[in-house]
Amino acid sequence: MVLLCILRAFRLPTNYTYFERLLYGPVYCLCRLLWRVEIVGSRKMVDLYRGRAVIVANHRCSLDPFFLQLAAGQRVHWMVAGEYFKNPIFGPVLNLFQAIPTNRSGADNASMKRAIRLASEGKFVGMFPEGRINRTCRPLLNIRPGAAMVARKSGAALIPCWIEGAPSGWAVWSGLFMSAHVRVYIGQAITIESEERSQLTPDQLIELSMRQALDLGGHHRFPVELARHRVRIPPS
Repeated sequence: MVLLCILRAFRLPTNYTYFERLLYGPVYCLCRLLWRVEIVGSRKMVDLYRGRAVIVANHRCSLDPFFLQLAAGQRVHWMVAGEYFKNPIFGPVLNLFQAIPTNRSGADNASMKRAIRLASEGKFVGMFPEGRINRTCRPLLNIRPGAAMVARKSGAALIPCWIEGAPSGWAVWSGLFMSAHVRVYIGQAITIESEERSQLTPDQLIELSMRQALDLGGHHRFPVELARHRVRIPPS
């Protein structure tokens, strides 16, 4: 079964290099066998949305990028807290998969510019608007508008997602040793091409996106609240 999963990983229609697929094989096995990731709707984002996109989702587990990567069907450039790049185990892997180091405070023009450039080139960029792992009983923490800023500057669509059933623990690596049944719900792309959407502010765009994400998870009455801290958008 493990061998079949590894072989399946090599056949994935992604833009990974051969060496990256070799490393992705074990991750694919864990997603399918240990965490039993189910993509609700059975179609990957790359099949639904062609071109530039910014993926946004709730964040319950350090493994969330793995689940969304499987749902995406192609490489996703994740914005990841800079301290993880200093880890001797995670750092080289993050660099290999072209993740974007960012400052947790949100005041990081370099990472924002890089995300905008990648999205402008037609790549998938992944961001968690909560800014950190949600370890509370609330469905969603207060959110920041950085993803909407990247989408507006690059002309990319926002793709809201909801992750349910992710293994969680207090340590970053806890989920690696926990079985789960993860469901990834993919929402409708939110574009800013229409005249009505083009008038929305980044705050309004990210609220609209995460409202849809909450609805995907069945949290229809939970309010979307913005964090007090604002992310500055760098000049072009």
